[in-house]
Amino acid sequence: TNPAKPGEVLILYLAGMGATETSVKSGQASPATQVTVKPTVTVDGQTADLLYAGLTPGGIGLYQINFRVPSTAKKGTLNVVVSQGNVPANTVTLPVVP
Repeated sequence: TNPAKPGEVLILYLAGMGATETSVKSGQASPATQVTVKPTVTVDGQTADLLYAGLTPGGIGLYQINFRVPSTAKKGTLNVVVSQGNVPANTVTLPVVP
C-alpha cells in the first residue's frame, strides 16, 4: 500500500551481519556502529547507494541498512538482494512506482 519511489531512502532491518567497528556487549543496547564487512544492496540488479550498515542505535542485536533506491529503478515488484563478503542473503521484493 506504500510502494517505494526511485531515489527514496529506505531502511532494511536484519540479523547476523557480524562484527562492528565498536564492540558491544551481549544484551546491551547498541550505539550507531557500522559493520566491518560492508554489504552491497542491489535493486533489480542495480547497485543501490549504501548510506549506513550497522547496528540499530538503541536496539539489541538488530542491524539495519539504510540505502537509496536507484534513481533509474523501473516500476514494478523488484528483487532486492543484500550481499556481504560476496555471500547473498535471501532475495526479497520491493514494490516501486515512478
